[in-house]
Amino acid sequence: MGQQWRVPIQLAGVILITLAAFNGVMATVAETCTMNAADTMLAGFLNLPLYVLGFAAIVVFPLSRWSWVLIAPAITGMGYHLIWTARFAYHYLVMRGGVCELITGDGPWAIEGREPIYLSLWIVLSVMTIAGTIWAGRRTLARY
Repeated sequence: MGQQWRVPIQLAGVILITLAAFNGVMATVAETCTMNAADTMLAGFLNLPLYVLGFAAIVVFPLSRWSWVLIAPAITGMGYHLIWTARFAYHYLVMRGGVCELITGDGPWAIEGREPIYLSLWIVLSVMTIAGTIWAGRRTLARY
């Protein structure tokens, strides 16, 4: 690809990663667990292609060192959902609690039944965010 596409693709990558991080935060914060159904947890399926395309754009055309400032809000959002995934894994696997109990902070709530799907999805997203950030960061540092 030509250099004329460098900045638009970098910007698209930053926007996609920021959208995915924001979506990940909103999936855990905006849920109300109506009727013991945490349906927004499935919003993580939207994050998969957003992260893949966003990190791929940044790896193809690495950001400059100063351009990483643009992605700082997304890194904060990714950090939030990494911590949330760890809390969810502990709450479900060790404490045997449901996802709605963790989201609302009160309870006890019954286990919904889709917690293994949610947990698997959010673990994949967490690994993807860590790997993508390291991969893109290493490409940026290798460029300089």
